[in-house]
Amino acid sequence: MFNKIFNFFNFKKGVPFDPKLIERFNNDHSKLVNIAVEIKHRAKDKKSPMLIRSLLKTLKNELFIHFIHEEKTLYKYLNALYKNDKDNKELVQEFNSSMHDIQKVVEEFMEEYTSARAVYNEKFISRFDKVIDALLKRIDTEENYLYSLYNKKIKVINVNEFDKIREV
Repeated sequence: MFNKIFNFFNFKKGVPFDPKLIERFNNDHSKLVNIAVEIKHRAKDKKSPMLIRSLLKTLKNELFIHFIHEEKTLYKYLNALYKNDKDNKELVQEFNSSMHDIQKVVEEFMEEYTSARAVYNEKFISRFDKVIDALLKRIDTEENYLYSLYNKKIKVINVNEFDKIREV
């Protein structure tokens, strides 16, 4: 048993198949939304600027960890799984590109609002709402479209095909 777990995390090429990948991403989404709700609640109460700053840093870190994990697993799998399906491959590439666009917006926002001189006023709340709206739309799209591409293919793919993906 220990050997299986060790081999799951220690591999020579590619990324090992993770049957709980989408479940983990959905859990990430819940966690990100909860942090965002807490930030907005604190900002509306106009209390605890240090806590808001800390929560923003946590949100940023969790979000970027999520993006990196998607990049290294989900997109790698989807590109390999749909390499012969032009339409779905283009869709996956569009999702990946839009993830990078959102990442840039978040980086710019966080740079401004995680600094010691940041003010958490109505302007912050308005800008934060726009960032969160973009993230929520992204989450909804991922959960309703992108993840279904993964799940649809997983149901019909055989183990040998996953072995080929690992080598990519």
